[in-house]
Amino acid sequence: MPTPMGPQMIYRCFMAPPYKKDTIVTATWQIKAGFLPTDIAIDRYGCYNSTIERLFNEHVFKKGEKSVKNQREDVRQRIMDCAIEEFLLYGYSGSSMRNISNQAGMTVGNVYAYFSGKEDLFRQVVRPAREAIESLISVELAPHMSVGEITSAVVTVFLSHRSEFLILINGSAGSPYENVREDLVRLIAHRVSEELLSRVEEEEKDPLLTIAVGGALVEGFMRILNGYGGDEARLTSLIGKMLSFVMGENVLLKDAPVGIEGEKPA
Repeated sequence: MPTPMGPQMIYRCFMAPPYKKDTIVTATWQIKAGFLPTDIAIDRYGCYNSTIERLFNEHVFKKGEKSVKNQREDVRQRIMDCAIEEFLLYGYSGSSMRNISNQAGMTVGNVYAYFSGKEDLFRQVVRPAREAIESLISVELAPHMSVGEITSAVVTVFLSHRSEFLILINGSAGSPYENVREDLVRLIAHRVSEELLSRVEEEEKDPLLTIAVGGALVEGFMRILNGYGGDEARLTSLIGKMLSFVMGENVLLKDAPVGIEGEKPA
């Protein structure tokens, strides 16, 4: 049976004849609000309508308040889970609220009861990964990190928020966060400039080279992240080897520095 979207009340009210003003009214209630149907039988003196209203106010909202809240959270999470699948397949620009609502088994209107639109939904989906990456590229933290440390931090964010990370990096075109990938390229390019080009004669240095190497590193990261097959040991090994090839020395992935959210790789 499909989960109801909100509290629903089904009741039967019996009044024993003769129907006088002081007749005892026995109302049997079945409450469906995200928890198991419950029968509440209570005797009241009074008229039919006032008894119905009073029982509902006294028992449904007080008894079911927590369950209704939990149900809303469950529905919201179901929408976000379906949105993650949609954004992974089609990116922000190619996704639609109608497809997401169909996958979630509800109307578009119900989805809009939880999110103001596709941009709001996308923002909530990628928020954990976005906040971690923004922390990584912040001016307070990044200047003290080497290329190896930055790479370790990126891997940590990825392992903590895999789907959200891939959506943010691969599928955010057209969204407010479409520049996140370029921000990572610039950050890594700057570290490459400091670490790798420090070995190059001053007259041989060219800013275009740092951008090219930084972009190549990010593209290499993404190819590995998209194709490593879920083997975390293989992931860290491949990225470590790639850094060794690019930087010309053995670069070991280390734990992410303090300030980066998420769990450390196993």
